[in-house]
Amino acid sequence: MANLTIEIDQTTAAILQAKAATQGVSLDTLLRNLAANGTATTEGASSSTSLEQFMADMESLSEGTEHVPAMPISYNREDIYFDHD
Repeated sequence: MANLTIEIDQTTAAILQAKAATQGVSLDTLLRNLAANGTATTEGASSSTSLEQFMADMESLSEGTEHVPAMPISYNREDIYFDHD
């Protein structure tokens, strides 16, 4: 297979390299996936992995918020439109 050189700016290159590293694949694999199916995700990535990552991210975001009071279960019209005349 012949090599092809494509020129992109440094910012785009850094973003692509970071995305490949996050997914644990080479930049070449990331670009192949992007070209093949329009997304830069790996072929082996499953939705459960994405859900697990999402839940882990939510847990990390909520750390240290135990003291924050819960929001009310229901809202009335005044609560929703408090900043409208």
